[in-house]
Amino acid sequence: LCALFLGSVGGLNLGAAPPEVFSVAPMMAHTNRHFRYLFRLLSRGAWLHTEMIPAGTVMHAAREGTVQELLRFHPLEQPVSLQLGGTDPELLASAARLGASMGYAAVNLNCGCPSSAVAGSGRRSGAALMREPAHVVECVRAIANAVAPFDAGSARGAGGAGHPGAGPPLPFAYAGPPLVSVKHRLGVVDSSEYDPAADLDPSEDFESARDFIGQIVEGTDGACSRFHVHARKAVLGVGVVDSYLPEEGSSSTGSSSTLTAPASAVLWTPSQQTEEQAGVNKKMQKVDHKRAQYKAKRAARLVTVANRNVPPLRPGVVHKLSEHFAQEPPREAVGIVVNGGVTSVGEVRSHVAAGCMGAMVGRAAVNHPCAFAAVDELIFQGGKQTAPAIDQTNVPGVCKTRGEVLDAYLAYADEEEARVAADEAASGGPRALGTDPQGQSAAEAARQARRRQLVAPCYNLFAGMDGCERYRRRLRSLTGFKKNAQGYTAVSVLRAAVLELPAACLDEPLSEATPYANLPSPHEKAAKRAGPMQAFVF
Repeated sequence: LCALFLGSVGGLNLGAAPPEVFSVAPMMAHTNRHFRYLFRLLSRGAWLHTEMIPAGTVMHAAREGTVQELLRFHPLEQPVSLQLGGTDPELLASAARLGASMGYAAVNLNCGCPSSAVAGSGRRSGAALMREPAHVVECVRAIANAVAPFDAGSARGAGGAGHPGAGPPLPFAYAGPPLVSVKHRLGVVDSSEYDPAADLDPSEDFESARDFIGQIVEGTDGACSRFHVHARKAVLGVGVVDSYLPEEGSSSTGSSSTLTAPASAVLWTPSQQTEEQAGVNKKMQKVDHKRAQYKAKRAARLVTVANRNVPPLRPGVVHKLSEHFAQEPPREAVGIVVNGGVTSVGEVRSHVAAGCMGAMVGRAAVNHPCAFAAVDELIFQGGKQTAPAIDQTNVPGVCKTRGEVLDAYLAYADEEEARVAADEAASGGPRALGTDPQGQSAAEAARQARRRQLVAPCYNLFAGMDGCERYRRRLRSLTGFKKNAQGYTAVSVLRAAVLELPAACLDEPLSEATPYANLPSPHEKAAKRAGPMQAFVF
């Protein structure tokens, strides 16, 4: 396997790093270590990415002594990439150094998030960084220099710092420092200047992305050679929401008046009250701070959802980028991974055939993970249909049925809950877990949140099968807020919910999974936020 991965794909010279034929995109509230472990049970060859973690959050955790828990991952997850967000080169370098020391195979810089909480109202991070390619070069250089002393080939088991067991041998370990990559969009534009009806010419997107990638490759002397390109431009600002939400009175998602974002999507703070709000007589009016923060976060969420639907999807532009950089000798090591709208293994194969190194799947991997269980056949063929298939029988971590996946995940969940219980005992009891002065209630809330996080990756494990909706309802019921005092564990919740399914569901081969495109259409509101225990990710 190592020999295969150290070869080339599509004529690209990949050096020491294995190619990224298939990967799961970083998704907030979804691609945590529990989901990544579940997906590794379905595919041993996929690249996995963490959620976007702000560099400042990593360094705060380092000061508080909780960075091991924040960046923890199971050894079986490899190859796994740490995605960082931020604009301060020094802060990004420090966070990347910590990630490399814990054994991450790659570090990715987020230059593609359009959320107004990240890239809006004067903020420079996320997709807004595309406006400053010179600054991106500084950030990437700082990250590359920080991870240079580390060897990704020695990462086996390191990600499980504090985790029992060294983990199985990695089929994709490689010599050299962790890979440095950038995830970005085709371009960036303000919502006040964007007209979806007039966005018909893809040449501008190609030129924007080509120049952005070229400046980074040349400015970093090749230290960054892999780019994950979301095949849409980013439209920044809450104005894009108006192009996405239905007209007032629509029955599908409710009245637009209930979903309209506020004029500013910056997270609101009490200091931002107007004189009228504070009272002309200097009598402070009562303000619901939590409600104000909720509205701002909801507005930021709406901007993200709108950016998945309003700008046109242009994978052909990404194919053209791959062709462009493959033809220029100084840039022959550049690998382009396409992202956006990929919903099947067949589409991954098509993108590879079109010249891309691979394809990155986002929402479809969460909504129907089993639809990608056959992707290893493509990965182990090096992305080429003509390459001989490799027997995966003895590849660690690969399951053949949903029952095998569930059994393996239950063992992991049991181990994880035992580890947390041991940490609680060592830290002086559950009260230490709470940040609320009430102590015990905060600890119970923390336990419930952990239980839901452990259960959530299995929520769509049986998508497209008979009994799936009963299974989901049972999960929602058993992880509800009224169940705190009953001592349920993630393992007991999952075992109870699976009883709602016909026994044959557990034995059905993963290769016979219903295609993602054939799943029933969801009926949730388009404004529903991302998070565990929901039926569909928009």
